[in-house]
Amino acid sequence: MKKRLLGFTPTPESRKRNLRDEWLKHPERLSPHYNSRESLVWGFTILELIIVFSIVAIIGASILYFLNPAQQFSQARNNSRISDVNSIASAIRLRMTENRGNFATGCASGNLPTSTKQMGSGALNYNVEPCIVPTYISVMPLDPQTGTSTATGYFILHNVSTTQVTITAPGAELGQMISVTR
Repeated sequence: MKKRLLGFTPTPESRKRNLRDEWLKHPERLSPHYNSRESLVWGFTILELIIVFSIVAIIGASILYFLNPAQQFSQARNNSRISDVNSIASAIRLRMTENRGNFATGCASGNLPTSTKQMGSGALNYNVEPCIVPTYISVMPLDPQTGTSTATGYFILHNVSTTQVTITAPGAELGQMISVTR
């Protein structure tokens, strides 16, 4: 059973009056309007909602346009490729330094290729992995998009006259050319 305060029973008319009085005290609140039963209702009009949603949509679209997630992912993959190419070149150079400039000493793969070849265990590829992993590098890096153990996605070239080794990543995105020579 509900208790009544001081014998007061609110009527629909007194409720309207109370809401009107509240609105008069605080006009900065939402705009009141009447529904079909002539009671005062507080809320947003459809026009106000459309305007707010339009502004939110415009701001969201402009944020997506300026951030361009596809380009950000491509740049992240390119940064990974740059790091991988540098790691491979450093590992090969360390092995050559320890063996007095001769990479093939104790390496089942033999001499470094003097023509550009893809690194990997697949046919027609140069398998550098057994020669540098795990002594000079913990794992063989693979291209973030196309790399597999049979075809890493990275290419190697050894210039015999200068003893320089060039590692390239032809799968680079955004028109970037990734190559390291040491």
